Amino acid sequence: MNEIKLKLPLPPSGNKYYRNVNGRMVKSADARDYCKKIQGAVASQNLTPLQGEIVLDVRVYRARKIGDLDNYLKILCDSLQGIAYHNDSQIVGLYADRFDDKNDPRVEICVSLSLRKPHE
Repeated sequence: MNEIKLKLPLPPSGNKYYRNVNGRMVKSADARDYCKKIQGAVASQNLTPLQGEIVLDVRVYRARKIGDLDNYLKILCDSLQGIAYHNDSQIVGLYADRFDDKNDPRVEICVSLSLRKPHE
């Protein structure tokens, strides 16, 4: 398999990703819950994480006209670790678009192996 396509729930904003707890930055409860939700949503698909360099094509459909596109990406990339790829350090390309859909907020993502040639 060289490609994984997923339709996922909209992640919480990156502004809610980390919380300061006694001087340490830790993942918020919202971020941890979202990661668990993603794992549950794709568990039945028996996905094998892709090996090698990968490219993400992300379409974010938000419910309201608020929220920056980039605020959704960090938690989304982290939540797919161990599911679509082993580690987000494999990501060498990221393409993202934002749309509005108040009736069906979601993220549609295509994870594929990179076709770029390594530099010689």
